[in-house]
Amino acid sequence: MIAVIWITTLLLLGAWTLFAWALSTLLRGDAAWIDTLQRWLFDAPWREALDGWLPGWSMTLQALLDALQTLLVWLGAAAPWLVWLAWGLGALPLLGLGALLHVIVVLVRRDRAADNPGAGAAR
Repeated sequence: MIAVIWITTLLLLGAWTLFAWALSTLLRGDAAWIDTLQRWLFDAPWREALDGWLPGWSMTLQALLDALQTLLVWLGAAAPWLVWLAWGLGALPLLGLGALLHVIVVLVRRDRAADNPGAGAAR
């Protein structure tokens, strides 16, 4: 059980690290990629079909992309550092949860061994 806890914890930590690395790499460049993304989204062939389902989606997306570009320009070189700070703040509770579950399993096993002292010798 302890192995399952730590394997799951490490897999989640790996996914969290991969996400932070990708976001840091994306933010390290200039904000011009947002213009490219915007052109791609608004030139897509499914734009008209999406207008029928979600009217006003293009204006909302335009506002969000403009806000994102402004934020990235404003943050500048600090953005990758902030990503890694957020990674650390997310990794600590994840490792703490793994440690807490480990302690719970050890305490439950110890309690079961105390309730049934002859079971260990029979194995």
